[in-house]
Amino acid sequence: MANDDFAVILIKPDAPEQGLEPEILKGLEGEGLSVSEVGTIRFDLESLKEFYQWSEVGYPKEMGEYMCATPLPVLIVKGIDAIGKTMSVKERLRAKYSNSRLKNLFHCSSSREDARREYDLVMGRSTREEAKWGRTPNQVEVIVFKVLENGEVLFLMLKRNPKRGGFWQPVTGNVERGESFEAAALREVREELGIEQILELTDTGYSYKFTDNNLDQFERVFGARVLDGAPIKLSPEHTECRWVSKNDALNTYLKYPGNKEGLRRLSENIAEARKRGMQ
Repeated sequence: MANDDFAVILIKPDAPEQGLEPEILKGLEGEGLSVSEVGTIRFDLESLKEFYQWSEVGYPKEMGEYMCATPLPVLIVKGIDAIGKTMSVKERLRAKYSNSRLKNLFHCSSSREDARREYDLVMGRSTREEAKWGRTPNQVEVIVFKVLENGEVLFLMLKRNPKRGGFWQPVTGNVERGESFEAAALREVREELGIEQILELTDTGYSYKFTDNNLDQFERVFGARVLDGAPIKLSPEHTECRWVSKNDALNTYLKYPGNKEGLRRLSENIAEARKRGMQ
C-alpha cells in the first residue's frame, strides 16, 4: 500500500449480531476517514495466534467458537491519523455496546507497524505462510433451489445488507486456498444459509470473469437442491430471502448478467435431467 496513514479493521461476530456495522461505519466516516471493504478472512486458532502475535491462545474453546466460526469482514480505513481516530471510535463503541471482555465488536491496528503487518497477512502477502492467508482469484456462485410436490421449481434469492449493496443474488463466496470449487460451494451454503443437507450439487458448466476490489476473479456457477421446508438461517451478509420462480428471478430479482445466465443454465440442466428421467 502507498504511504497513506491507514488501519486494518476486523469486524467481529458480535457487531453484526447487534446490527452495529452501520454505526461502526458512521463513526469512522464521522472522523473524516475513508473506509473500504477488501473481503473476509477465516481464522483457525493457529492463524489467529499469528495475526495477534500471541504466544498462545487464551480460552481456546471460546475463541474458536467466537473468532473462528465464521469469516470476518476486513476493512481498510485511510485518512489523517487513521489509527488514532479508529482506536477512538473503537473505545467509544466498546464502552457503549460491548457485552464482555471477549466479545468486543471489532479489532483495529494499534500502530503503523501493526497496520502494515496485518495488511500483508490478510491480503495474502505473508512471507512465512502465504498459502494460509488472503483471497484467491476464484469464486463460487450457488443457486439454491427446491422442487415442490407439483413439480414446480423455485429458486432462492438473497438480499445483501445495505452496506454490501442491497441487491438480490444467489449464494456467493470466495474459494479458500487449497479448497476445491465443489467444497467451497457446499461450505458457502452452510455458512450463508445454515443448511447442512444438500440433496444434489450440480455443476452448471457455466463460469465467468469479473473484477472486484481491483482483483480479477473467476466464478463457477453451481446449483444446490435442498428439501422443501429446509430451515434457513441467514448470515449477517443478507437481510432477507425469497423463493421465486425462474421468470421472477430473471426479471425482478437478479441484477447482474452473470447471475442471470447462471440461472438460465441451471434451469436448462434441470429440464434436461427431467427429460432423461422420463425416457
